Amino acid sequence: MLSNQNNIDKLTLHLKRDGFPVQQIYRILPNKNQCFDYVLEDLEIPQNRIDFYTNSLQQGEYLLVINSTESQIKQIQAILEFLNMVDWEIYYTPRAYQVNSSKFDDFTLFDDSIYSMILN
Repeated sequence: MLSNQNNIDKLTLHLKRDGFPVQQIYRILPNKNQCFDYVLEDLEIPQNRIDFYTNSLQQGEYLLVINSTESQIKQIQAILEFLNMVDWEIYYTPRAYQVNSSKFDDFTLFDDSIYSMILN
């Protein structure tokens, strides 16, 4: 979870500068969408983590989901370390490309890739 929009903007700027496709980044805003759990279920996130993320979003935190290939994860990790963002998780989600974007309000669409990183 990220505590403010500034952290999301900073990370997104670095990813974009390094050539990462920004259309593979989901930004889930606090209190903007009440179907957090459905979104995370579609990504096949474990239920205990869905509960954590949903509670954090309801308390005003931001969630950033980055859909990436295995090779892109190394690029993202380097940027996260540079920005001193150390609390994140990786989930293998073979259905990431099938996520129904109509459930999202303020999100960018996923590309066809197989890994999702969740910053928390």
